[in-house]
Amino acid sequence: LSVDGIDASGNQRLTVRPALEHLTVEAAYTLQPSGEIEPVDANAIQFQTETGDLFSDAQVAVLVFQGVTLDSTLVTVSTRTIATRRWPLPWSSLIGAYGGGPIERFEVQVRWDEDAEEPTVQHDVPLLRCTEGTRSIDCSVLSLDAVASDANVAWADVQRFVLISQRTSWDELVARELAIVNERATPIDLETVGIDVSDPERALQNIYRFVADGIRYVAFEHGSGAVVPRHARTTLERRFGDCKDKVALFLALARGAGLDAYPVLVASERYDAGRLFAPSWRWFDHMIACVDVPASEPQCFELTTNNAATGQLPSSLHGAVALELRANPSRAASPMELASPPVSWPVSFDVINDLRCDGEIVERVELTFRDAAAIGMRSILRGATSAERERWATDFYEGAMGGEYSPTFEFAGLDAPEKPVVLRSTNTFPPASPATELRQISEPDFWLNYFVKEQYGANKNHVERFVSRRY
Repeated sequence: LSVDGIDASGNQRLTVRPALEHLTVEAAYTLQPSGEIEPVDANAIQFQTETGDLFSDAQVAVLVFQGVTLDSTLVTVSTRTIATRRWPLPWSSLIGAYGGGPIERFEVQVRWDEDAEEPTVQHDVPLLRCTEGTRSIDCSVLSLDAVASDANVAWADVQRFVLISQRTSWDELVARELAIVNERATPIDLETVGIDVSDPERALQNIYRFVADGIRYVAFEHGSGAVVPRHARTTLERRFGDCKDKVALFLALARGAGLDAYPVLVASERYDAGRLFAPSWRWFDHMIACVDVPASEPQCFELTTNNAATGQLPSSLHGAVALELRANPSRAASPMELASPPVSWPVSFDVINDLRCDGEIVERVELTFRDAAAIGMRSILRGATSAERERWATDFYEGAMGGEYSPTFEFAGLDAPEKPVVLRSTNTFPPASPATELRQISEPDFWLNYFVKEQYGANKNHVERFVSRRY
């Protein structure tokens, strides 16, 4: 193990869903160079559940290894028994083949009952070899190097995986997923909800604002609830739901208004569609909705935030891997990447320096954040108190100007998602000398320098995903 490997792999996490599967840890120990074995203390095994506003029956068993040094080898042997018939989608299991340090031996053994459908095992792990036997598939590789880390890399795009699944295709997966969503997204009459659609140009905005602003994000993901949304009318009545619940409600309302809306699965931490080497819902962890717009590109909606303007996606989803769930696609279903705008973080700034006769300078700065930049600013500032906003703005200002100052601030657009976010500051600099004695005045462009510093690449091993900005 490396030092980083000890930090990353000294505790190993195994996730299990009791409603679907049973996990048995057969062995877990630290193997020392001398051959000594130090078993994981059963009393030190910790169990965790999901936190925040996501509630599920998933349990995480944390194995805390002891006696770990640079020369140690950590060994875990576990068996996962899965009741595939209980799951509404083609069953699959995705196993990451790399950790924070090198792996000395990696094995995957698959067994199935005589009356069960034969699974398929696919992977992109270099040198991993699989052999088939009687109701068995065994895969192994003697050693795997650690994946080099970087300051700015999507870990899921550099990780390697083994996918164990029922035999299916992307088209079959889309059909199953779409049938599940459509069953729970039957059209709702908008008049019964009180959404104004008298103006066709504002109908879509009103529907989006109703779901994004009026339905809280709370996730109940027990059992099949991890992939099956609640019925749109249930979410409407409760006034809360997770991403797929909110998508089902949005679809029901949009279709009630005669709009051609459809769901889209998103892998929110993956940006290379080519890395999805086989069909599985396991690649994806999020759902958004899109609407076909006549004579234009489809508009897509992130419904779990109320900080976005209609049809604006946060920068984290720009270029994210996605799978459109459409009934009659013009081409075979396959993963794609969401559109990335030419500028992912648009911000403009105006600086006016008012030179007084005594040499005093009054500086007025206006920073305007649009699109995804506005979403980001609202996520930081909208729920903050006035004092918290002032502290944040002061730190932000001093970070650009490089000193301690006491400007006054004014915020605009934080509670108006359809508008830009504007931060205005006023600061007074004492005179260095009377204006009558000045022959020239110049200063560096502090704000341009501040934003440009964030654009330096820091990656050494992987291609960096660059978020473009325009000034």
